[in-house]
Amino acid sequence: MPDPAAPPAAASTASAAGAHAVAEANDLYDFAYSWPAAAGAIAGLRKELDGWLAERRNQLLADAQDQQRAAREGGFPYHPLASRTQWQVIADLPRLLSLSGEFYSFTGGAHGMSGVEGLIWDRAADRVVPALDLFVSPAAFEGAVRGPFCAALDAERARRRGPENLQDAGGMFADCPALSELTVLPGSSTGRAFDRIGLYAGPYVAGPYAEGSYDITLPVTGAVLAAVRPEYRADFALAR
Repeated sequence: MPDPAAPPAAASTASAAGAHAVAEANDLYDFAYSWPAAAGAIAGLRKELDGWLAERRNQLLADAQDQQRAAREGGFPYHPLASRTQWQVIADLPRLLSLSGEFYSFTGGAHGMSGVEGLIWDRAADRVVPALDLFVSPAAFEGAVRGPFCAALDAERARRRGPENLQDAGGMFADCPALSELTVLPGSSTGRAFDRIGLYAGPYVAGPYAEGSYDITLPVTGAVLAAVRPEYRADFALAR
């Protein structure tokens, strides 16, 4: 059994006014997890983040020990596994705190994988709210953003691939991804209400690995406002 309390060969922990960062690196694994002061200042959110940190570290330790054992028994080299997550503030509104979590993981194989996850904390409800729960339904939100998102995505694909190669990236990478494949990241230019929506497509979602990720930001329009749940309507505003 892995021992989550076992001291790593090299570790550092830093906290300042609610911000928190843990970093551990040794011959077995490379682990890092951090969040900003705005998140650490909220007791309920800090407790959630502490739990997620422990879960990821324990899972990484267990996987690394298994793979190191297999490498030793198989007589091949072991390469340390990695898990790194950095939460950052996208928008800090009076009621809602929107965060993005950039992550990287290496679980063996040819290369690691990076991506972005989202988190919204509702101060009034004192809980995490999935981004799509801000809207009447996922279908209503997708109906409001799919056209502009697909157009903006194809424009960026054309810029990266060249217009003549837009449809030639392996068939499946010519289509527009479904909402279920994207990370929804509400943002604000005012600090008072969400007036833009980030839609993140990680590697392999909208293009081959070599193209990396696609991060499309759309303004909040009347169609988006119409899809917002009434209880969150005051937390959104038309983009100026």
